[in-house]
Amino acid sequence: MIVFASFWYGLHSNYLDGDDLCIIVDRDRSSFSEAQYTQLLQADTNKEICFCVSNPCFEFWLLLHFSDCSEYSQNDIFENAKDGNKTYVEKCLMAELGGSYNKARIHFEDNFKDKIRIAILNSKLYETSLTELKDKIGTNIGLLIEEMLDKESDS
Repeated sequence: MIVFASFWYGLHSNYLDGDDLCIIVDRDRSSFSEAQYTQLLQADTNKEICFCVSNPCFEFWLLLHFSDCSEYSQNDIFENAKDGNKTYVEKCLMAELGGSYNKARIHFEDNFKDKIRIAILNSKLYETSLTELKDKIGTNIGLLIEEMLDKESDS
């Protein structure tokens, strides 16, 4: 993935100064080997690619739009076991959304857009360091979104 992203970025010369290539990934146990996560950290340190990680999954970031997640078992969030065709975090998110959630159709405008600042604040209650996200619950997506919002307000 890192090699492909760097190659793709190099092929596209229409980037302006200040543009970044960012990739958002899950940190569930099956996503990365130890060696792959180390490679991800190195690419981020070298500023080749900006990586945003959600541990255990992207749905955790979505869930933070509704809650600080203190009402949920932190161990269950971290383990994020699958029950049927949904994970623990997906089921928590479904409950917040009134019973339905489809990964392919998240309906960002309807369900999440007006809660983005809440999600940013809630995400800061958890781990945001890319190094620490390897083994801890959290996400640094909120930091990326906050940076984007700050740049937008500066222009």
